[in-house]
Amino acid sequence: MADFDPIKRARRQIKQANFPQHLGLKFTQLEPGKVTIRMPNKSELKQYRGVTHGGAICSLLDTAATFATNTLIAENQDSVTVELKTNFIKAGVGRYLEATAEVIHHGRTSSISTVEVRRPDGKLCAYATVTNFIYSPEG
Repeated sequence: MADFDPIKRARRQIKQANFPQHLGLKFTQLEPGKVTIRMPNKSELKQYRGVTHGGAICSLLDTAATFATNTLIAENQDSVTVELKTNFIKAGVGRYLEATAEVIHHGRTSSISTVEVRRPDGKLCAYATVTNFIYSPEG
């Protein structure tokens, strides 16, 4: 276990998970407690007015916060979102959206992150606070 690297695990996990792959998520920054993930603004993620659907934005927020938490946990641990509070600020437009999540509290069984989603023009699209439960899958 001495050679365990949570950053390498995060890179492997995002490539293996079907839903992040469906959304086209890619890390643009990955460090302990802070990640940035880019999501291409594909047509199938847009609602009837041509802007990114709120559900797709929430998925981006959720994934970024969970991976920020996962960069801080042990090899025998995992995390799952138990609360996500989102404020939508501006429409999701542009070629991509980018979420930056930063862990502001990391405890034994919980982690709290703030997440900002920005458009290519730099404008804030959405903001969230996310609580993750940290657990051991073995029990």
